[in-house]
Amino acid sequence: MRKGLCVFALGAILSSCGGGSAAEIDVKSIDSACGCAEAAAKIMGAQNDLAREMIALGEDAPEDDQKRILDVKESLKSKRKEIDKHCRGELSFRKVKEDCAALEELEKLKDEQKSLRRQM
Repeated sequence: MRKGLCVFALGAILSSCGGGSAAEIDVKSIDSACGCAEAAAKIMGAQNDLAREMIALGEDAPEDDQKRILDVKESLKSKRKEIDKHCRGELSFRKVKEDCAALEELEKLKDEQKSLRRQM
C-alpha cells in the first residue's frame, strides 16, 4: 500500500495542471531569466520528490522500482543539463531584474535537497 501511495504521489507531483512532467519542459520556449528559474525549480522539486520516494522505498526496493526511479532520475538530470545550457547569458536566473518568486522557491528547494542527501 505504501509503495502504491508513493508512486501515485510522485506521479501527481511530477505533473502539473496541463503542464506535464518536469522532464517534459519545453526548454526552447523559455524566454526570460525568471522562466529559467521557474524551470530549474520545477526540475529540482521533482528531484526532491524522487529522493523522498527513494528514501521511503529503502535499499531493499524491488528491482522494477529501482529501474523506474533510475529512469526518472536520468530524464530529470538530462533536462536539467538542457536548461542549464539554454539559460546562460541574459537568460541566467542570476540576472533576474524583475520580481521572481521562483528564485525564493529555488533557494528553499536547494536547502531541502541538501537535507534529503544527508538522509540517503
